[in-house]
Order: sequence, then C-alpha cells, then structure tokens
Amino acid sequence: MLDGLIARFRRRMQPSLHGRYTSDYRTLVKYLISTQPRARAMEIAAGHDDRIGDVEFSILDHYGLRDDSYLIDVGCGAGRLARRAAMVPKLRYLGTDVSEDLLSYAQESCRRPDFRFLRVDSVTIPEEDDAADMVAFFSVGTHLLHEEFFVYLDDARRVLKRGGRIVFSFLDFQSGTSREVFKEMVRKVRTGLAPPHLDMFIGRDDIAVWADLLGMDLVETTPGDVVLSASERVRAVLGREPPALVLGQSIAVLAKRG
Repeated sequence: MLDGLIARFRRRMQPSLHGRYTSDYRTLVKYLISTQPRARAMEIAAGHDDRIGDVEFSILDHYGLRDDSYLIDVGCGAGRLARRAAMVPKLRYLGTDVSEDLLSYAQESCRRPDFRFLRVDSVTIPEEDDAADMVAFFSVGTHLLHEEFFVYLDDARRVLKRGGRIVFSFLDFQSGTSREVFKEMVRKVRTGLAPPHLDMFIGRDDIAVWADLLGMDLVETTPGDVVLSASERVRAVLGREPPALVLGQSIAVLAKRG
C-alpha cells in the first residue's frame, strides 16, 4: 500500500519527460513564430532545412519504401519529409507531432489533401493495428527516455503490417558526429548552461536487445557519418541530383515478424 502511495505521489510531482518536452516545444514554436517570418520559424524549430528531407526520404527509399506504401512519420515537424513524400503520387502518409503550428505548416506546404496530419500528446500512434508498411522516427527517440521511446517503438510494431519496418535515428558513441553532440552537452554542463533539450544516446548492442524484447528482427544499423548514395528512384522523384546525403544520426531498422 505504501509503495502505491509513493508511486502516485511521484507521478503527480514528476511528469514524464515526454510531457515536459511536449509543453516546452510547443512554447518554443510559438515564440519563434512571434519573432521570425513563418517559414524561417519552421526551419529553426525543425533544426534543419529541407536538405535533411532529401536525406530522410533517401534512407526510407533504401530500406524499402515503395510508391504505394503507407508511411507513418512520427515527429513530422514542419514537413521536411512530408514535402518529399508528397512527390510520390500513390504514397499514403500520416504525420504526427506535438505542435499544431508545425502540423498546419506541414499540411499547407506539402500540398497533398490526402495526406493526414494529427497532433499527439503521448507516446502512441493514432492508427489501427496492422495498417502501415513503414513507421519513421527521425530525431524522436533522441529526446526521450529509453523507456518512453521503447513504448513508442512497441506501438509502432502494433500499427505495422507483418513484414513492415520501423526506421529510426539514434545517437551512438561509435559515430563521430554523435560524439560531437555529447561534447557540446558536456561543455554546457561545465559552464552552467542548461541544455535546450535532452539528448539521449543508445548503443547498437542495446538496440539488438530492444529488438528481441519487442519480438522484432533487427535488419541493420548504419553509422550516422556514412555518406549515402541517392538511388535513381530518388533522383527521379526529386527531379535533380541531391546534395551529399549525411544525416549525422545513426539509423536502425527493425522488421515486424511475419
């Protein structure tokens, strides 16, 4: 009984990291909109310009995204991936995010009335079981506690069809670009500066354990500093030669067992 009382007290006093991140991020986005031109505010909020959308689309293409796939883009932000996906006429798409402002911009800018965008407040995906071909998490688990992201991945497994894939980015110490992120975090701590958000690292061996716990197959992990080559399909979709494709974060691919 005492343990139950303590647990309930802690839940009231210490909201989840996801809850705090959701509130803080929405506030940040509204501040940016009030101080910057809207397009610039969206770019800053997402952390990168649309060239990262080229990289993300190329990664999904490499790992099996088809012209007729149903893609769920968790943490879609201002639509950098959605705008690339919108170039594939038969592709079905759901983008989720914690910010209504980002979702509105993503929907307007991708110009696909059949694309859906939904706001979420928890580590769940608003879709039925066995519906999607691929679920993408770019720069999502990097800002959540491991336990929270694991729950998100488990819900992604639920909404996937058999054989469907989860593609997610992560920070790992074996990648030089990720180590630079860690060094910057350490610098801020030493100088008394509060980091703007949490950056979580995970090892590739840990991801293998997660896959086992989820009952999924680990297809591959790819270091974040590997330069990708865009496929002919990506070049055809974009209508141009994309720039050097380097995401910075490492990539893991999990498959739902059939």
